[in-house]
Amino acid sequence: MKLIKDYRGERSTLHVVQPHTTIREAASLMADKNIGALPVMAEGHLVGIISERDIISRVIAKSKDPGTTLVADVMTRDLFVASPDEPWTSCLVKMKRAKVRHLPVLQNDRLVNIISLRDLLQLSIDEKEENIESIHRSLFGSAQF
Repeated sequence: MKLIKDYRGERSTLHVVQPHTTIREAASLMADKNIGALPVMAEGHLVGIISERDIISRVIAKSKDPGTTLVADVMTRDLFVASPDEPWTSCLVKMKRAKVRHLPVLQNDRLVNIISLRDLLQLSIDEKEENIESIHRSLFGSAQF
């Protein structure tokens, strides 16, 4: 079973924002980096997460000004988090229960990553490909297919 720490992904940098960041700035960063959520950090601690869904439902739909509304005013504060040593399937269950698509990954109360539903899909695919290759090797020897 693949663990969260097994996912390498395409992300080389963990992007975060602070509570006093405006929604416009956060949305711009999300668009520039093609990411759907940003961890919110204050004094080195994870205090929330801001997602595309938060921006749509709590800012745009309520006609708030993204240029003056702060991340702190609309971020999700009650967080579900993952551990690097957690199986990907456990994270999938957490996401389903919480109805979220992103989980911050904490190790010793320190933010080390954020994992998305898309990341978990890739872990699932990787695991299935490895299983297929293993079965193929056991049936047909070491030849690659």
